[in-house]
Amino acid sequence: MNKKSIILSLALAMFFAFALCGSSFAASSDGLIGPVKYNNTDTTLTATAISSVKITEIGNDSYATDGYLTLTIPSEVALYNIGTPSNWSGGSITRSTTYLGSSTSKKSLYVYGTGGTNRNILFFRYGNSQYGIMNVFTSGAYSTAQALCFGTGASTGYSLLADISDWSTVATPSDASTSTEAVGTIYFNDTTSETVIELGVKEVSTTSADFILLASGMQLKPAALDTTGDVSLAMANGNVAGTAPIGITAGSEKVLVLVTQPGSLSGTASTSTVPQINAGAVAAQPIGKIKLTLVGDAAASTASTIVFTLDGGAKFHTDAGTPGVSRTGVPTAQVADADFSVNSSGALVLTIPAADSQHFDDTDTFTISSAGTSDFINADSITAAGDINATVTGTGAYAALSQSVKVATAALPGTAISFVDNTTTGLTSLYAGRKGHELGTDEYVLVGENAPTSLLGGGSITMALSSGAKFQTSSTVDISAYTTTPYASGLVVGTDPSAAASTSISISVSTPSSGNRGAFKVGKNSSDWLDLSNATAGPLQMTLSGTAGASGTVTIATVINATTTTALSTPTIVPGTTVTLPDLQIVEGKYGALETGFIGLKIPSSFSIDTTVTPTVTATDAAGTASTTAVTHDSWDSTDKVIWFQVNTASTSTGGLYTVVISGLKATVTSTASTSDTTFVVGGATSASYSSSTFNSNTGAKPTSETVTFCSIVSATVPFAGTPVVSGTVITQTFIPAGNDIGKVGDVYVWYSTSAGSAMYYAGSAWSATETPYSAGNSLATLSVVYDVSGLPGSQKVYIGYGIGSLNTASQMNSNATFVLAYTTAAAPAIVPVVIPATAGAAVTATINTTDTYTLNLATTNAAGAT
Repeated sequence: MNKKSIILSLALAMFFAFALCGSSFAASSDGLIGPVKYNNTDTTLTATAISSVKITEIGNDSYATDGYLTLTIPSEVALYNIGTPSNWSGGSITRSTTYLGSSTSKKSLYVYGTGGTNRNILFFRYGNSQYGIMNVFTSGAYSTAQALCFGTGASTGYSLLADISDWSTVATPSDASTSTEAVGTIYFNDTTSETVIELGVKEVSTTSADFILLASGMQLKPAALDTTGDVSLAMANGNVAGTAPIGITAGSEKVLVLVTQPGSLSGTASTSTVPQINAGAVAAQPIGKIKLTLVGDAAASTASTIVFTLDGGAKFHTDAGTPGVSRTGVPTAQVADADFSVNSSGALVLTIPAADSQHFDDTDTFTISSAGTSDFINADSITAAGDINATVTGTGAYAALSQSVKVATAALPGTAISFVDNTTTGLTSLYAGRKGHELGTDEYVLVGENAPTSLLGGGSITMALSSGAKFQTSSTVDISAYTTTPYASGLVVGTDPSAAASTSISISVSTPSSGNRGAFKVGKNSSDWLDLSNATAGPLQMTLSGTAGASGTVTIATVINATTTTALSTPTIVPGTTVTLPDLQIVEGKYGALETGFIGLKIPSSFSIDTTVTPTVTATDAAGTASTTAVTHDSWDSTDKVIWFQVNTASTSTGGLYTVVISGLKATVTSTASTSDTTFVVGGATSASYSSSTFNSNTGAKPTSETVTFCSIVSATVPFAGTPVVSGTVITQTFIPAGNDIGKVGDVYVWYSTSAGSAMYYAGSAWSATETPYSAGNSLATLSVVYDVSGLPGSQKVYIGYGIGSLNTASQMNSNATFVLAYTTAAAPAIVPVVIPATAGAAVTATINTTDTYTLNLATTNAAGAT
């Protein structure tokens, strides 16, 4: 069978001195590890051809015109004489200054070849022998027919290979017609045990990017048995006195791996990007790449197995034993599908019969991956999140195998809902009472799976808004796939169904995720999809639920009131009078909350505004700057009883929010005004005309629509006594007759009833049993009443009332019930008799009411009977 030898072309993207940047050395992207050497059981160390190293010029003229570079071979390995032509013999090269020269006495490197486009050998001499270390080729693409180039010759695609230069005159390409012209040096550093090669390089083009392909045909062997680890070649500028370097930035790259087992295991290029699988899922889950490079020849007569096991509760799915499309790199003559099986413990077993046609050779490799299928991992026994590793062991020829590689990351199923805010302002402030809201341009809700297939195909996802907010009917919500890392699957969910305005909408999972986690986003750059007409101030949240498995709640915005309107006082108003209304204050919740447009104050129908008086309107911003033009009085609407104001200039972030104060409003109150006529309604409008259907928070200047209390009104039929003001035992309070009796002539009485049923009257200085009015024969109106309650019993109720006319007014007050409770004296302290036992020192207990006041009186009687 054919021996498989892997030589990786490692593209080393190197930045050069003229690019003013560092170099980037990278292995191939599929995670292959390059040639390996098995030396644990070798008694004679053998060599292995290494990976080629490519150094590409960044830009068309980044190299120096010509110069020198240095290639350093580390101490773990030694050069091997590749021999050829036929009269040369291959073999080991002794690592010593005798063979290779020293840093102060370097050996020269020469080129031996036949010219044309044939292969040539870079070699050095020791005694009468020649030691070949690298292949170089003759370039036929340039005017100097014999100019040599590094790498694979002058075929198509390689015409930009840099030339090998004469060591003495680096600007001159080397000529293969002679083997006496030095092109470089070699020496052994006996301090570091490194082998150092220096070469002259000539740029071949200033209009295209040149490259250097090193190590073609170079072979290395371990310097000692049981050496393990990566072997990397270091590249740097040459250091030749008086001559410029070629101009590369120093770097290194792995070209060989030394192992002490009959195989080397590697995996996905970056273990952070292995597939994430669904812990506990019934469906089979994908696996990351497992690449096994075999080292050393397996004995043909030895029946062997290679066993792959998974940890973390994971097992190989039964289908993992059959899909050949996901095992690559080994001819079917060596491995057939039937050679793979999954045993009862969930391990994947490769059985290798004892037959010469089916054993593996040195550097044979095969790869297991999820290419073409996801049926690899059985995850139904995984109970915790974490890494899943594959361990490879073996029997027979592979009994020494024991290596592990990360192949997946398990995550518990479910979803994570988050609010993504790419702005610098944080959560968007939305205004209660308005339609046509949206999130910020760079704000959206992200719904992502914790593990692939967490969202079930065909299942529903319901998104519900809190605080009375609704999804608006006139605009659809932007619901779209999100495929940015770590979400990279083909998850597809439905779009906004544009149903009737509702606090929730439902979509379905059209295509579930596969192999990777899926996600979708809601609301990014959507226009006018939130209806907050009936929303209340506070956090606005979105909650996910439904049969697809989505769940969670996230805050997406803050709902605030655009304005708060208050009356700076609430006076008591007497019907039938002309009054000055209290100052009114409108405060914005945020700058710019009030837009240019109209604000209306709709007053009760029992009030008639005095249109001869123009109110004063002042808008003061947060910076303290006052303006009488930003918000102005516009007009009166006597029919609909609306006072109109206009916002001419909106507040800004510079000045901050407005505080608007309206003062000087006067109104006449009808005598039939009732206690319900104490509030006005704030609303917005596009013009100074009233319509009940559009007088709200969503039009005009867009103030928050609210009902504001601005006064209290005396009843037309019931008198009013204000809150008592107590000074010692003297009580002062305001008394107002019933509105229908104001202006009539009558007597006002202050009185209380005794326990015997008689009445005591206060006539202005003292209480008397004689029926005496507090105020007699006067026009009934608002009256300040002052009386003294000293000496009155506890819990005594004091009344104020009046009668009409000047005869029998007290009885008229009683019969017409034109009186009101004005004041109640404090409760008298309770007396609780307590009997003290005769026994000295005995405890005395009394039960008291903690809301009462108690006076302690103690009487004692001595032995002689004196008390």
